[in-house]
Amino acid sequence: MMESGFTDGIEYRYLARTGKRTGQVMAFDGIRRVGFLNWDRTDHEIENIFVDRAWQRRGIATRMLALARQHEAVVHSSALTDDGAAWARAVVALSDHSTTNGRRQ
Repeated sequence: MMESGFTDGIEYRYLARTGKRTGQVMAFDGIRRVGFLNWDRTDHEIENIFVDRAWQRRGIATRMLALARQHEAVVHSSALTDDGAAWARAVVALSDHSTTNGRRQ
């Protein structure tokens, strides 16, 4: 299955092939891949994520995670790099901003 959509000029593609162990979301600027997110489809943990340095700090990783979570219950790995841990905290902080009185909007 492939799904595609655009945000801020970046195209995001969700790929999940039947029988494959990993799922993937990729981000493209035209034909140039600027990021990807891979996860294990059995335990739903993120295996790796990459955003080209020139494209970092623009919300691309967070949008890739959001697209993945529209289809599967993708979660952060328990083994994180320092950058991965900082991103995981930022994603949680963003989701906290979308709550009111403890309820999701």
